Amino acid sequence: MNDDKRKCPRIKIELMAQIILGKEDFIYSKANNISETGLSFSTHETIKPNTIMEVMVTLSFKNNKHKTINCEGIVKYCNEEEHAFNSGMKFTYISDAHKKILKTFINEAIS
Repeated sequence: MNDDKRKCPRIKIELMAQIILGKEDFIYSKANNISETGLSFSTHETIKPNTIMEVMVTLSFKNNKHKTINCEGIVKYCNEEEHAFNSGMKFTYISDAHKKILKTFINEAIS
């Protein structure tokens, strides 16, 4: 994806994320980077573009505190790479409280 189109800075992360595709369909993944508008993640299975999903990510702050955010979004791409699928999602809903947590995390990471 072309970085010139990005509205918000992306922060490189290496955190576990839980993807929820339905009531009982969970996929564990590795979050690669995050911004206020989306998330890049790796899985061992493909997720089709335009799939609607929910994701839970636990963010680790510099003060050793951890906060979990829940976001809903749509898969924009899924590329097969060596031993994994790299996907990107655009957030379509994130609560105001979780937006604030995410923004604090990103500001802390870039400062």
